[in-house]
Amino acid sequence: MINRVRSHYRSINAQKRTVAQQESIDCIDGELLTELNSHEAQSQLDDLIEFLLVKLDQEDSSGELRQIALLYLNEHSASEIAKILYKRKTNILHKVQLIRSLWEESLLP
Repeated sequence: MINRVRSHYRSINAQKRTVAQQESIDCIDGELLTELNSHEAQSQLDDLIEFLLVKLDQEDSSGELRQIALLYLNEHSASEIAKILYKRKTNILHKVQLIRSLWEESLLP
């Protein structure tokens, strides 16, 4: 699940730098989005990311899980995140696992 969100986040950033490309992504609810560059598809995926980040905020009021998730989605490694946040790499890896489980729990019935 986190890989889908990470992939979407990467594609949004790539679209800002290059000409938009057509891609297909299988969404969580089974819908097939054929035009990622369409406003509606991008809006749906942005809403999904915001929904997932709100779930993290509900779990952790300090905002640390949100910060780790955003850094991870921006392709930072656990080591890089640990250096940025002055934490141990193992703590970051545990929090990434927690983020994954929270997101899967909120998306799967």
